[in-house]
Amino acid sequence: MSGVEDPDAGMTREEFSYKVMRGVKARRYDSCSNVSYDAIANGLEFYYLPWDDQYDIERIRDNYIKLESDESFAAGVHYFALHMLDDEENPKYIYSFDFKSASANYADYVEVPHIEDMYFTFGRPYQPYGPIELILPEWPIFLPGPPSLEFGRNFTDEDREMSDVAMGLWANFAKYSDPTPDGHSLPGVNEKWVPYSADDKRIFHIDKESKMKDEFVFHDVSFWYEYDPKVVESATNQCCDCSNDADPVSAAPSLALSLYSTILSVVFYVAVILQ
Repeated sequence: MSGVEDPDAGMTREEFSYKVMRGVKARRYDSCSNVSYDAIANGLEFYYLPWDDQYDIERIRDNYIKLESDESFAAGVHYFALHMLDDEENPKYIYSFDFKSASANYADYVEVPHIEDMYFTFGRPYQPYGPIELILPEWPIFLPGPPSLEFGRNFTDEDREMSDVAMGLWANFAKYSDPTPDGHSLPGVNEKWVPYSADDKRIFHIDKESKMKDEFVFHDVSFWYEYDPKVVESATNQCCDCSNDADPVSAAPSLALSLYSTILSVVFYVAVILQ
């Protein structure tokens, strides 16, 4: 984790502020005036710092990871789903891939990272070699790297079983418009994947024992799509009457959502072909 001296131990308050400010300055703003970066960063720190113990470096690190996850993925997915609730004819299925494979060799504090599920959805644990390993069976000691976390990864039988689950869920969705149709059992899936609806906003957590859970904090959606845009607007239009019709907000959540939707579309398309 760049900018953090020892992420395994945690993250200091100063490192948290540095990471937040760097992210704030990396945003794209539509503004005709100077941007008050401090005002935007202060809003993020106020929402995500553990105020009951600002010296708990492990919680500060974990909260920063949550900030990144909420902004880039979680809040956007739920925001998109909430705006599709009026379409009752087409069921919406939302999931969280929670299986932390022993073969991944991630640091203890790292939860399941983005796109980790792609390894399992495309059956990578059944393939003896990855694309880099086919070219370089052993990574040359004179080169920095390796460039991929997959290099040298030894998938296990547990990984292959989870791959069966992931491929089965997507294939079922592509064929039946239902990831868990009656009469189609999958390892560890002992509960129906219920569509996302106004009455049931639980999401399906895919793991060794997959189940529906209600763990998302919808206040996070409000922060990123209601409060943060207002802070950004105030912080970017301070000295003049801007006539730009574009909303001066960060493009991160909406951009991530578009990428996320594109990835899902590709997965479902491939699942149809595999069938």
